[in-house]
Amino acid sequence: MKDYEISIITPFHKTDLNMFRKAFKSMTSQTFGIENIQWIIVVHNSPEEDLAAVREIVKGYDSIEVYTLNNDVHSASSPRNYGMEHATGKYLEFLDADDSLTPACVETVLKHIKATQSQMLVFRIEYELDDPNCMPLAESMLWNQTINEIVVERGQWDKAKMFGGAWGFVASKLYDREFLVREGIKFNEDIAMCEDQYFAAMAFGKVQRICYLPNFIGYHYFIHSSSATQSVGRKSGSVCVKYAHDFNKVLALCLHNEIPIDILILFWSHILLTSIMGSPDITLEQIREIRDVMRPYSRMAEMIKPSKILSQAEIDSMYAASQKLMYPEELFAARRTYADNLEAVDKKYRLLAKIVDDNSTTDMAQRYGAKDYHDFLKAVPLSSYDDYEQLIALTTRIGEKNVFTSLPVMCYALTSGTMGQARYIPCTKEHVEDFTAEFARLLDNKRSLALFESMPKTFTNDGAYIDTISGITLRYFAEKDPKLAEYLLASPHELLFPHEASNTLYARLVFALKDNDIRQIIAPFTWGVHEMFAGIEKNWEALCSDIEAGEISPSPMLPESVREALNKQLTPDKERADELRGIFARGFGEPVAQKIWPKLERVIAAGTGAFEVYTDNMRRYTGNVPHSNGIYASSEAVIARAEEDESDKYILCPENAFFEFVPLGGDKPVSFEELEAGKAYELVVTNKSGFWRYRLRDIVTIVNADTLAPIITFNYRAGHDWEFRGVSMTEYYIYRALKDTVMIFGIDMADFAYWADEDAGTWKIFIEPYSRSVDAVMNVDVEHMSDMFSLRLEQINPQYSRALGEGVIGPCEIHFNQPETHLLYRDVVRYRSNVSPAQIKPVHFVDAENEVIKRFFTKNILEVKED
Repeated sequence: MKDYEISIITPFHKTDLNMFRKAFKSMTSQTFGIENIQWIIVVHNSPEEDLAAVREIVKGYDSIEVYTLNNDVHSASSPRNYGMEHATGKYLEFLDADDSLTPACVETVLKHIKATQSQMLVFRIEYELDDPNCMPLAESMLWNQTINEIVVERGQWDKAKMFGGAWGFVASKLYDREFLVREGIKFNEDIAMCEDQYFAAMAFGKVQRICYLPNFIGYHYFIHSSSATQSVGRKSGSVCVKYAHDFNKVLALCLHNEIPIDILILFWSHILLTSIMGSPDITLEQIREIRDVMRPYSRMAEMIKPSKILSQAEIDSMYAASQKLMYPEELFAARRTYADNLEAVDKKYRLLAKIVDDNSTTDMAQRYGAKDYHDFLKAVPLSSYDDYEQLIALTTRIGEKNVFTSLPVMCYALTSGTMGQARYIPCTKEHVEDFTAEFARLLDNKRSLALFESMPKTFTNDGAYIDTISGITLRYFAEKDPKLAEYLLASPHELLFPHEASNTLYARLVFALKDNDIRQIIAPFTWGVHEMFAGIEKNWEALCSDIEAGEISPSPMLPESVREALNKQLTPDKERADELRGIFARGFGEPVAQKIWPKLERVIAAGTGAFEVYTDNMRRYTGNVPHSNGIYASSEAVIARAEEDESDKYILCPENAFFEFVPLGGDKPVSFEELEAGKAYELVVTNKSGFWRYRLRDIVTIVNADTLAPIITFNYRAGHDWEFRGVSMTEYYIYRALKDTVMIFGIDMADFAYWADEDAGTWKIFIEPYSRSVDAVMNVDVEHMSDMFSLRLEQINPQYSRALGEGVIGPCEIHFNQPETHLLYRDVVRYRSNVSPAQIKPVHFVDAENEVIKRFFTKNILEVKED
């Protein structure tokens, strides 16, 4: 028989086979290797067809053992004990048949328990609700969750942290099997409701050393609405009494093992009260019996202090429940001021002082000893998303609180870079209100076409929802004043808040083109404005036909149910359709924006940096319509607002976040009074949602070093200034040289991309022309154009000129992409990732490792005729 390091025991009782397949997949996906794990499955009180199905699913794996057990026990205790009898591994873990382990679970927990020589190891559980009305049961922690490993010896127990929450899950622990056998620790098969808690109390009563992994999530817990804990309000009176006696056994064991029971008493009093009030047949005598069982514990329970696990309101509610249990007859018959202190703080530090004070009890603050803003400035290091990713997983997947912010997280802004992985930026109500206030200011009570939308709502396990920051802002604004939103926003509700991911641009255009009263166009970036007008140019005949008919044409990109709902809001309008046809039939050689919308006053969209090419292309449609860069923002903060129309300068918004600046090449942030005009810095932000000294990776130049609100220009995103053979190249250099070069050759450039080619020893440049310029591209001398581009680049970038002269680098190579290549890339990313269009950033610079993007652009080459 093979010696195993670990045995995992799974009781199977009439489990949904699809859920069991997920458990099976999680086991066979373990990085430790399923062949090295003794997985014991005990099919308990289940039909023969379930047993056959389990054996069919796991066949072919020698390390998986399937047993059957039929008895009168109606809990997981019996099959778990039976599995323990067959276990041979040095360590033991439990996995329910409808749950799963994260891929690195076994490998990680074994590494830590062996390294620390612990008898027990505690890791984290994430949960999934099969019904939003289910009660989350997460094993919250009071340990500092920014620390990877904490070892606790028996004589040094911190009981407040160890037993401050729901500590009784057996599935979130790894056990030394010899320790369990030696101490006779088994499940009590007479307990139906809280068998896990009883087993855990036995283990804690004997264990000498425990290893905690505060930020490692190893277990995925599926919470059924039909489980005992979730369905307590639908139990018979006799079951309610049984629950009380089960609780009594656990509480007595906890007292014997010196485990604090105050939280348990309050929690179970709440459970019992819910059971009593929801029971269809409970009698007065049964309630009195429950009272008699719980009365000794209610008397000895001390009022606990609020924490991130239980607020004062929750404690008060549970305490009230424990008191109500003492009056069975009645049950049966009923069936801080911070603003004053803030004035003493230097004005430029007041927001930081408030942020630190609001979050002083968080794990993050305690880790760095940040009791006030002075401590913050001395002790807190610069951070990046990598420092928060694991902590955000604790809040989104487990429902943890008070890790990095004390305020409730209302939602998560889903964001990603050009090619990066999705990131979840936490947003408190204060954070969202900053964005909403800026949006309201931009609207300025004017009828506006907003070219962005909210994502279909999905929720995380802390009750927050996920959306892009623009979608979050839109939703908050509309929910705050629905009538005002309907009056100011030109698109129907169904297009602003779609129930499923779809391409709403065409339908949005139908409504927008019918609307003569639009005074503003607002988009996150000029990319969106340019795409809208390009869509009109490409589809104007169909759009006019739909306006005339009063009906949106069927489209696979728009769900039929949405189309039907929108059509009910349309009426045939031949007069407007003919008017638009007259405008569009004359072509798009001249700006059309104010011909379509005579009242149009302004276009508001960020259009600097990476979006400058789209701003230039947008002008072909908007002409002299004033353009404002609106706000300069990221999901982490509203950073600055445009100084004025037609300006690339922004005024910093210190009321929204605390900003610091890292000089290029440096690693220490400086504050406002240390800034130098004309110098470039990387922005660092401390926001209202728990991100401290967060490196945004945005490079800005200081125009005016005002000590309260500096004026800045955005340069580029750090990492997009790739150095190749000693030559630093930014988007600014490439676009400036391209813009001048294509003008010489009579080519209208829609977009571009570039990367360093080590084999060729130079930079490769990919130009995407408009369709109207394809003929010009076919007649171009590409070699001559490359030379002209290189010459212009030499004039702009001295490093490139020097390296070219020394033969360190070769002249740049020009290539052409098919028209709409970048739009195609955007669509591919959008539909593969099911994300909002506003979330996808343009691809210009491609780093050396991203072969996928390179292949995409080289595959979509426009073959130029050779002489």
